[in-house]
Amino acid sequence: MVNANFCARSATVFTVAVLAGIVGGDTATMAQERQGCFMVDASQQLVELDDICPTPPPFLLSGSGEEGLGTGDIQVTLRWATTDDLDLAVTGADGQRIDWEFPGPSGTGGTLDRDDNSSCVTQTQSPIENIFWPPGQAPNGSYTIEVNLFQRCAFSSEPINFEIRLLVQGTTDTITGTISDDAPTFTYDFSLPVAGF
Repeated sequence: MVNANFCARSATVFTVAVLAGIVGGDTATMAQERQGCFMVDASQQLVELDDICPTPPPFLLSGSGEEGLGTGDIQVTLRWATTDDLDLAVTGADGQRIDWEFPGPSGTGGTLDRDDNSSCVTQTQSPIENIFWPPGQAPNGSYTIEVNLFQRCAFSSEPINFEIRLLVQGTTDTITGTISDDAPTFTYDFSLPVAGF
């Protein structure tokens, strides 16, 4: 039978030596760090309990979302799958445009914190751009997202599909679109608070 007094949840990293010390064991037993759900049995052996422990949500630093991206009242994340340089811009309710030319922070906290494939200097096949307003700083009103085909970095004239993940005060929406040499700009409007709330 598992003694709940000796269980450790997987959201916390414990050293085996520290766990052994909890039950009065030799603290020099092992200094290796392990992450998971454990208990120390009567013979001071480490027993993994991952099969019966719930899986915790991933640990994220305060104020940052997936992949270390800034998040808050508003988070606009653009993804696409070419080495081309697309640019994300968001014009806030205060009229300030956040983009590669003015990454912020604006007077209300709007900030561009990720700008991949910029000017084709460093290229990735899974680029991301991210603009966010920290918690409690985004003003109410209308916002406009803009995606622009800034520069082709590969020898292709194919249309570029993209996805925008829009987070507004806990409500998430996914917007998909395509830009091309003939139609190099895409816009999308939203408001804070979310309409209907």
